Amino acid sequence: MVRFENKGGKFISSYTLEREGRVIGSYHGEMRICPGPLCECEEIHFTFSEKNSRKVYDFTLDLKNRELKISREHITDAGSLIFGEMFARELDEEKWKQLMNEYLSYKIHMTEHTDLKKIDAVFPLKDIEEDQIMVGYYDILPYGQPIWIEIDIINYLVDDHYCVRSECRCTDCILAFLPPDNNESSSDIIPPTVMFDYKTSEWKIEEDGRGNLPSVVRLMEKLKLKYPDISGILKRRHTRLRTLYKQYKMKSLSENNEQTSSRPKSKGRITGRNQPCPCGSGKKYKYCCGK
Repeated sequence: MVRFENKGGKFISSYTLEREGRVIGSYHGEMRICPGPLCECEEIHFTFSEKNSRKVYDFTLDLKNRELKISREHITDAGSLIFGEMFARELDEEKWKQLMNEYLSYKIHMTEHTDLKKIDAVFPLKDIEEDQIMVGYYDILPYGQPIWIEIDIINYLVDDHYCVRSECRCTDCILAFLPPDNNESSSDIIPPTVMFDYKTSEWKIEEDGRGNLPSVVRLMEKLKLKYPDISGILKRRHTRLRTLYKQYKMKSLSENNEQTSSRPKSKGRITGRNQPCPCGSGKKYKYCCGK
């Protein structure tokens, strides 16, 4: 029997091993999730120990593929391998979903609360500066706090995009309402999209959407009803992206300058003292400009 619990941000797990209805082992341990906001490993590392025993079992579970990670990097001894395999077999659909929810909740928290100076986000610099593209919040911060709305028991993710060019001070953003994956071909669905000004809270339709989707007006009404401070939320997200982009741009320029300064400089042509002087006087260099 496997149990998981989050105690004040500390992930605790217990594992009771039974055979024929008899308890043959009781283990307690901790779960560790990578705190990096940009890391999408989808892994949880476990460390278990048995009461009154010094033996420790370390292993890692792959949440995406729902399996034990088997490599020297993730498992260091045969005992941990056997223990990890038994533990993974105990997990049913509900337990795997619970682990993924714990993982996502922790990643979202770390994304929204980590000091921006410690986040090395990457941006398409050339596309932003030359083609003036807008960037998505989730494209830069994959575990950013999701904005969801529900209509007719269907959840729609609000995919927000912003301009982050240094000289641009606009307050506009693009909001696309993405439906969940379904059986319809992706080419048959175009998400409803609006241009939203979070300074004035005014918006206009960019795309009505195509497919069996709610109207833009209904989507916007639901968005404002669920998130009364949606303008403030979008402003804060835009500010975060601008700050991260400024950091990335400064770092990129600094690296380019270092590469340029480290290139060997051309020394040009060196004239020997007994060679004709390059000034054209006809004299040897040592008797002319080389004195």
